[in-house]
Amino acid sequence: AVPLNQIQVRLSGREVLNAIVRSASWKLDAGLQKARLEMTASCIDSDPLLALFSPEAYIWASGRLKYLQLDLRCQGRDQEDLLRNVQGSIALDIEQLNLKNSPFIEIFSRRTTLDLPELLRFDRGSAILKIANQTCRVMTTSPFRGQHPVIEANGTVAFTGGLQLRLDLGFSQELEKLLQTKRYFLPFALLCHRKNGYLMLPGSLTLTGSLDSPSVDLTDLMKASAKAGLKNLFEDAAGRIGIRLQRPNTDAKE
Repeated sequence: AVPLNQIQVRLSGREVLNAIVRSASWKLDAGLQKARLEMTASCIDSDPLLALFSPEAYIWASGRLKYLQLDLRCQGRDQEDLLRNVQGSIALDIEQLNLKNSPFIEIFSRRTTLDLPELLRFDRGSAILKIANQTCRVMTTSPFRGQHPVIEANGTVAFTGGLQLRLDLGFSQELEKLLQTKRYFLPFALLCHRKNGYLMLPGSLTLTGSLDSPSVDLTDLMKASAKAGLKNLFEDAAGRIGIRLQRPNTDAKE
């Protein structure tokens, strides 16, 4: 009842993959393998598939795609060589995305004392991934939105795990009220701007380091905050945000 190039996978009555292979090829010449795959999918449930094919990615996130267009090619002499030389692009729309308690989320959870995995759930958004030279470039084409957060990501992730991602974050009114009870958020709250119903941070956070050991660089956020008018923001060695206050001159004459 379905075309021969259509792939449908169900687990326990749940559809986890519905895709059409537009073209595929594999060649072997003098020990060198060359492969190419073009595919369009209307459903990809990442929970079982990521756990099976990419345990590292499964640690970070899970979700469900409602659209995927994939065009990849590679060449090499063995499986490791093929994966290392993947080139191409992936366009996707999400139906559901949950950021798990990964090393990245743990950093923010410690700094904010919030249960972020419960808050960072998204139900719409689009992105394009361009893969070349063992690096994946991430470009958000439509912000990832949920009941509480909105996020845009732009940057690169290396096959070795290296990160260089700029993140623009926004919060719903419910989350805004919760954050306003946190002292570290108050300096930025003065400079945030509203966009499409979300309270947006004045600048980007930069995620650096690696997938196993990420770190957050606040340089861009601090510069944007200073440019917006709060010039005495600083971050101490413990990662706490503070404001330098002018000490009154008690010797000055009235």
